[in-house]
Amino acid sequence: MRNQTAAHTPGSAVREEADEWVEEDELTEETVVKMEGIKMMARWLLGLKSDVISAQKTFRMLNHFIISNGDLLKTGKML
Repeated sequence: MRNQTAAHTPGSAVREEADEWVEEDELTEETVVKMEGIKMMARWLLGLKSDVISAQKTFRMLNHFIISNGDLLKTGKML
Protein backbone atom coordinates (compact mmCIF):
# COMPACT_ATOMS: atom_id res chain seq x y z
CA MET A 1 0.00 0.00 0.00
CA ARG A 2 1.15 3.52 -0.76
CA ASN A 3 0.18 6.92 0.62
CA GLN A 4 -1.51 9.34 -1.75
CA THR A 5 -3.02 12.73 -0.95
CA ALA A 6 -6.72 13.32 -1.46
CA ALA A 7 -6.17 16.22 -3.84
CA HIS A 8 -4.30 13.99 -6.24
CA THR A 9 -6.46 10.89 -6.07
CA PRO A 10 -8.94 10.62 -8.94
CA GLY A 11 -12.11 8.59 -8.75
CA SER A 12 -15.69 8.83 -7.60
CA ALA A 13 -14.86 8.37 -3.92
CA VAL A 14 -13.49 11.58 -2.45
CA ARG A 15 -10.86 10.91 0.18
CA GLU A 16 -11.29 13.08 3.25
CA GLU A 17 -7.91 12.53 4.87
CA ALA A 18 -4.61 13.18 3.11
CA ASP A 19 -2.95 10.44 5.16
CA GLU A 20 -5.27 7.68 3.98
CA TRP A 21 -3.49 4.72 2.44
CA VAL A 22 -4.70 2.97 -0.68
CA GLU A 23 -3.81 -0.29 -2.36
CA GLU A 24 -0.98 -0.03 -4.86
CA ASP A 25 -3.26 -0.94 -7.77
CA GLU A 26 -5.49 2.06 -6.87
CA LEU A 27 -2.69 4.61 -7.36
CA THR A 28 -2.83 6.96 -10.33
CA GLU A 29 -0.64 6.16 -13.31
CA GLU A 30 1.37 9.33 -12.63
CA THR A 31 2.10 8.26 -9.05
CA VAL A 32 3.18 4.78 -10.17
CA VAL A 33 5.50 6.29 -12.80
CA LYS A 34 7.03 8.65 -10.22
CA MET A 35 7.64 5.76 -7.82
CA GLU A 36 9.28 3.68 -10.56
CA GLY A 37 11.44 6.67 -11.51
CA ILE A 38 12.64 7.08 -7.94
CA LYS A 39 13.42 3.35 -7.73
CA MET A 40 15.37 3.58 -10.99
CA MET A 41 17.31 6.59 -9.71
CA ALA A 42 18.17 4.76 -6.48
CA ARG A 43 19.46 1.76 -8.43
CA TRP A 44 21.46 4.04 -10.72
CA LEU A 45 23.01 5.77 -7.69
CA LEU A 46 24.22 2.42 -6.40
CA GLY A 47 26.32 2.20 -9.55
CA LEU A 48 27.81 5.66 -8.92
CA LYS A 49 29.71 4.76 -5.78
CA SER A 50 32.89 6.28 -7.23
CA ASP A 51 31.23 9.18 -9.12
CA VAL A 52 30.58 11.62 -6.29
CA ILE A 53 29.75 14.66 -8.47
CA SER A 54 26.98 12.89 -10.41
CA ALA A 55 25.61 11.36 -7.24
CA GLN A 56 25.48 14.78 -5.53
CA LYS A 57 23.55 16.28 -8.47
CA THR A 58 21.10 13.40 -8.38
CA PHE A 59 20.57 13.73 -4.63
CA ARG A 60 19.94 17.49 -5.02
CA MET A 61 17.27 16.74 -7.63
CA LEU A 62 15.71 14.04 -5.42
CA ASN A 63 15.73 16.45 -2.46
CA HIS A 64 13.96 19.10 -4.55
CA PHE A 65 11.43 16.48 -5.67
CA ILE A 66 10.67 15.62 -2.04
CA ILE A 67 10.49 19.25 -0.87
CA SER A 68 8.15 20.22 -3.72
CA ASN A 69 5.87 17.21 -3.12
CA GLY A 70 6.60 15.91 -6.61
CA ASP A 71 5.63 19.15 -8.36
CA LEU A 72 9.01 19.94 -9.93
CA LEU A 73 7.54 22.52 -12.32
CA LYS A 74 5.75 24.32 -9.46
CA THR A 75 2.46 24.38 -11.35
CA GLY A 76 0.43 23.90 -8.20
CA LYS A 77 -1.21 20.77 -9.54
CA MET A 78 -0.12 17.18 -9.89
CA LEU A 79 -2.36 15.99 -12.73
